[in-house]
Amino acid sequence: MKNRVEFNLIGIASIWILMVFFLMKIPAQTYYFPDEISYFIATKQFYFDFVLNDHRPLLISAIFGFPFLFGANGDMIFLWGIFINLICWLFSIVMIFKIVTIFVSKKAAIFYSLIYVFLIGNLFIVFHLLTETIFIFFILGAVFLLIKHQQLKGINLLIYAFALLLLSALIKPIAVVFLFIFIFLYAKSIFFEIKLLKPISSLVLVLSFSLVLFQCVYMKRVYGIFTISTIDSATYYNYLGTRADCLAKNIEFVQGKNQRVIAFKKLNHVQQKYIANQDFKHQVSNNT
Repeated sequence: MKNRVEFNLIGIASIWILMVFFLMKIPAQTYYFPDEISYFIATKQFYFDFVLNDHRPLLISAIFGFPFLFGANGDMIFLWGIFINLICWLFSIVMIFKIVTIFVSKKAAIFYSLIYVFLIGNLFIVFHLLTETIFIFFILGAVFLLIKHQQLKGINLLIYAFALLLLSALIKPIAVVFLFIFIFLYAKSIFFEIKLLKPISSLVLVLSFSLVLFQCVYMKRVYGIFTISTIDSATYYNYLGTRADCLAKNIEFVQGKNQRVIAFKKLNHVQQKYIANQDFKHQVSNNT
């Protein structure tokens, strides 16, 4: 039977996640991470106010809030998010198997895939309105396409990988780092083979790039910064920068409740970006 191993892996993973679901009494859990609330707010802004959140990009807002189009309530959004995470988690297992099989034996690939299955921390994220599981799936998809490109050559697989990385940035902005690496490695290949693009590849590239461009232009127009998200400045300054500052001054670090963070939140996005950059430069120069 073709793809028998993949089906077996999905079967094992499904049994495992059901065991965790019932043994850990997941339905009885009522705690929501602050980030979950943030994503939920972003989806409501996207579908009801037609506004893009300053932290959460448009694609993840569109994905998580999709049931709003059919009159869903807030509880349904969280259930939908878990469902999407579950699908991405299962297909990530298959993707890991396919990638690893290229380099090692099938038995070894099964072993490595099962390691991912039984990572408890990674599994529990599936039950929350968070983006890590979806992001991993997109990145694995891009990696798989890049490996296939190395084997089969041709520009079209390369473009699909690039498109997935672009879309990944609209799920978690950290994907921009991978985009820069991709451009550094493959820009020359794309430039010389661009004429060989199939129409569907061109369409996928244009659509994915247009979404990222729209996100950045919107952020510039509304928040004053040409970027995908402003979360990088806030995350650095409120967590790493403030913690380092507290340690240097022998002050207790209280997340989200210290004077630096309170003052930072009163600034507009352009000011926050500037202050975060200056603080980073200052702390690096004082500790090198």
